[in-house]
Amino acid sequence: MSNIRKKEIIGVDYISGNSGVDASTETLQTITYEHHEIHSGSHFYYCDFQDFSNGQVVDFTFVTPNTTKWAHMDFYIGSTDAASIEIYEGATVDTTGTAITAINNNRNSTNTSDMTIRTGDTFTAVGTKIYGASSGDKGAAGIIEREREIVLKQNTTYIFRITNQTNLTNTISYCGERYEHADKN
Repeated sequence: MSNIRKKEIIGVDYISGNSGVDASTETLQTITYEHHEIHSGSHFYYCDFQDFSNGQVVDFTFVTPNTTKWAHMDFYIGSTDAASIEIYEGATVDTTGTAITAINNNRNSTNTSDMTIRTGDTFTAVGTKIYGASSGDKGAAGIIEREREIVLKQNTTYIFRITNQTNLTNTISYCGERYEHADKN
């Protein structure tokens, strides 16, 4: 123990935004990176719900920009009966549908998303399936959730396809969230 020296830090001037220490309480302040992106105005979402008829399919087209600012995405789907989601990468659009505006999670920010979102597109090719999941059994409510983000490839068209897996009306809630970030290194 004789080789250990105690050092005391006294008289430190905390620099707001650089030290991570709150000058008033001297506590370490941390937030997740995703939370940071909300504060910086680079975190967006689109959430809604609708009644799906017997076997109805709804496609959401996501087109990423040709920049190094990549979309880090996660999603949630809840249904009153069985439903599924499939994600296809590299789709080819035949005709374009209706544009959807993503909402900035920082309501004080004027930043807009660099990614295009549409519904109602038709496709000449769906691309490669990179994800598939179903919620619940027929006759039972279910949830499909992807908390671990998918970093979408730049300059690529994706289809997020939600399908009612029953012959009944199925209320399906869906929510896609993402932040758009350029790697530092």
